[in-house]
Amino acid sequence: MAIELRMHDGEAVVAKVRPGVDDARTRLDDERRLLRELDLAGTVTPLDEEVTDEPALLLRPSGTSTLASSAPTPADVRTIGASLADTLLGLHERGVTHGAIEPDHVLWSPGRSPVLCGFGTATREGEPTEDIEALGRLLVALAADDPTIAEAVEGSGGDLRRLRSSLGPSPASGPMLPPAAPRPAGGLPARPIGRERGPRGRWPVVVGAVLLIAALAGIGVLLVGRGSEPSASPPPSTTVTSTTPTTTAPTTTTTPPRAEQVWPAPNDCPAIGLGSGDRLGETDLDADGCPESVVRAGAELVVGDRRFEVGSPEDLVVLGDWDCDGSTTPTLVTATAGAVHPFPYWPDEGPLDVEAVAVLGEASAASVVTSDGCDALVVELADGTTTEVSW
Repeated sequence: MAIELRMHDGEAVVAKVRPGVDDARTRLDDERRLLRELDLAGTVTPLDEEVTDEPALLLRPSGTSTLASSAPTPADVRTIGASLADTLLGLHERGVTHGAIEPDHVLWSPGRSPVLCGFGTATREGEPTEDIEALGRLLVALAADDPTIAEAVEGSGGDLRRLRSSLGPSPASGPMLPPAAPRPAGGLPARPIGRERGPRGRWPVVVGAVLLIAALAGIGVLLVGRGSEPSASPPPSTTVTSTTPTTTAPTTTTTPPRAEQVWPAPNDCPAIGLGSGDRLGETDLDADGCPESVVRAGAELVVGDRRFEVGSPEDLVVLGDWDCDGSTTPTLVTATAGAVHPFPYWPDEGPLDVEAVAVLGEASAASVVTSDGCDALVVELADGTTTEVSW
C-alpha cells in the first residue's frame, strides 16, 4: 500500500493506493463506504463516491505526520489520548472496531487534534476491548518517561470513559486564551477586519514543490483575544476613541438644538505605547482611525488593551497587509515545522482556527517584503535558504 499527495480535479487530495492486490478495489471500496457511513469527527474523510481505476481511495488531507514520526510531550500525549478515546467511543457506539490502533495510523502534528486513519482492518465483528488495549499500549509507549500516563491507563480498567476522564479535558487544537474582556467605556467593540480579499483575490498556489505538499497539511492554529490582566509588568493600554456620531445636549430654548458630529482629528489619537517586548508594527484593531502598537511578549501579542496568544515563544510572528486592503494582521510561522498560518482578520471574542498554507521545514527567521501596497512573507530556513510565500 502507498500513500500519495496529489491534485485531483483541481483539489489537493491524499490517495491511498493498493497496486498489484487482487481484491484491492473491493477492500478500498469497503473502506470508503464504511467511512462515509461513520461520518465521524476524528477520522479521515473520503472525497469521491468511488475508488479510482488504479485503484486508489481519495481522502481529504488531514496532516502529513503520524505518531510514528512525531515526538509528543507528555501533555500532548494526554490530549491525544483523550481525543482518541472520544473517537473510539464514537466508533464503538456505531458497532465498529478499528483493529489497528498503531502510531502510523494516527495523523498528528503539534497544535492539532489527532485524526485516526488506516481503516482497512475496521470491522463490525471485532472486539472493542482490543481497540482499548491497543490505545493504552500506544499512550504508554508515547510517554514512557511519564508514569502518570501508565497509571491513568491502568486505573481506567479498560473503560474508555474513565480513561478519557483521567487524561483530562481535550482542548481545541492550538493555544487558546479566555474570551476578551468588555471594552472600556466609550470605545467601539473590536470587529474582524480584512475579511474580503484585496487585489490579490483568491489564494494562489505557493511556490515550490515542498509548498504544494505543505498546502495539504491542514495544520490548525488558534488565536484568541482577551482583555489585559494584572501582571508583574503589565503592558500599557491605549484609550479607544469612539467614532460614533454624538449629539449635543438639548437646551431649554424654543429653537431646536442642532446635532453635531464629532470625528477624531489626526491629533486626537493618543500616543502609541511601545509596551514591553518586540514591536512588530501597528494596526487599527478597533477601526476608530487611531492605530495601536502590536508588541510580542513571549507567546502573546499585545495590541492596545487586548492580548492574543498565538503559537509558542520560539515560533515566528510577523505583521503584514496580506490582503492589500490597508489592514495589517499577523502570520505565524512555527519554528520546528515552518508551518505558515496567515490570519485573515483579528478575532473578537471567539477563537480563530487558521489552516496552514505551507510547511517549509525548520525556520530561523521571517520578514515582510512590500510591493504595490501588498505584503508578502519571506521565510529563512535553518539551512540558510529563503522562500517567499504568497497565498
